[in-house]
Amino acid sequence: VMRKGIPVVISKNTLDSDDFVQLANDDGVGFGVHGGNWLVKQLNGKGKIICLRGIPGYGVDIERFEGATRVFKEYPDIEIVGAEYGYWTVEKGKEVSKALLAANPKIDGRRADGARLGHVSDGGQTRYDPDCFRRRKWILQALEAIP
Repeated sequence: VMRKGIPVVISKNTLDSDDFVQLANDDGVGFGVHGGNWLVKQLNGKGKIICLRGIPGYGVDIERFEGATRVFKEYPDIEIVGAEYGYWTVEKGKEVSKALLAANPKIDGRRADGARLGHVSDGGQTRYDPDCFRRRKWILQALEAIP
């Protein structure tokens, strides 16, 4: 493609080639660590949480979950009672969240990896609103400590 004069930009992945003009990537592990620290702080270092993940085998999901669980392992009173893949879609996220909540009715927090999944990690009780991040100025992850 580059030989035909079309610039190639790689985002969120790697390529076994140097035939591209830009690599736009972030620190997925750092992203997960930051969000995991926030959730632990909100829960005062203890509680049961569910995790709604992205796509199985996808590097971004793996790195973010690794970062978050790295933090959770430092707190013996934080327990992940359920983790499933929502495929970063509203429909699948609602389905998986409902199952997680049915299997774990007493949780203290939710970790949902991705903007859309944050809105459905309550099993679809909250209406998905794509503009909420702009209004609430959320920066990192859809994370919630349940009062």
